[in-house]
Amino acid sequence: MVSLAATTAMPFPPGDRPQMSLKRDSSYTDAGEDEPRSSQSKKLKVAFDPDVEVRVMDDWNEKPMNLIRMEVKNAIDMHLAGDSSAYDQLKQVFTVRPTDGDAPSTTQLRKYIAALMGNVRLLTKRCSSLVNAVLDCSWLGRDEAFLGHYLRFLGSLASAHGGYVEEVLKRLVAYFTDLPASTGHLPNQPVVRRSQLLARVHTTLKYLLRLIPSASARLSNVLPSKFPFPTDTTKAHISYVENLLKLIQYVPELKSEVLALITERLVKIDVQIQVDMDDLEEEMGDKIVQDMQQKPIRNLEDSEASDDSDN
Repeated sequence: MVSLAATTAMPFPPGDRPQMSLKRDSSYTDAGEDEPRSSQSKKLKVAFDPDVEVRVMDDWNEKPMNLIRMEVKNAIDMHLAGDSSAYDQLKQVFTVRPTDGDAPSTTQLRKYIAALMGNVRLLTKRCSSLVNAVLDCSWLGRDEAFLGHYLRFLGSLASAHGGYVEEVLKRLVAYFTDLPASTGHLPNQPVVRRSQLLARVHTTLKYLLRLIPSASARLSNVLPSKFPFPTDTTKAHISYVENLLKLIQYVPELKSEVLALITERLVKIDVQIQVDMDDLEEEMGDKIVQDMQQKPIRNLEDSEASDDSDN
């Protein structure tokens, strides 16, 4: 019988000596018998240098720009070839409400705007639904970086396709009266006051009118069509007139037309008010007569009292 001491003392050729030990934690971890400590020690060699600055990327899960460029280009090409599945998905990027959970971030949306600007020559009338989706997106209340990209996109679009100029102007002029407070309160964006929103509208108009000289003639056709109706609120009329007066400060060639438009519409409102007052007086008179006719005249005194009341 060979003792344990004799066994451990037996010589072995170099490299063939077994790595045996009676201590359990010298070769295996405490977690189990399946993982050697050598593998654990290799894992523990990975360490962070405390002197290295570690920063978390804000948009780590955002699509890279080159991928978005390919996505936009392929969607437009497929749409022009007859397959609009990817094209419809691209439109949803701009039509989704900013408050929805799947809404793209401002950074992501800015990349799509840049990708569209790189393919602006493809945005013909066959892509008008996509262009309208971009024009109707929530752009006015976003940060300055996005605003700059969007403004350049509008300039490129209007320069490459003159047919879109009037559509762009209509949407900008519509902000003269229709500008809800929610426009400047977008998720994860700084609050933008209404005065700032209107200033951005006029900045965009000024940029387009200087970039495309013929746009002022288109604008003269848009302004009357967007003027509030006589039945609209007083606030809407005041807001529109105030913005028209700001407009002619940087578009002096439209000054006479704008002032004539304001005068014409105010005269119409005054005439309509007079007609409404006459109608109201007539209705009140008819109602008094009807009320008197419905009252039974019991005697002469009642009749005389009725005459006095009518007088």
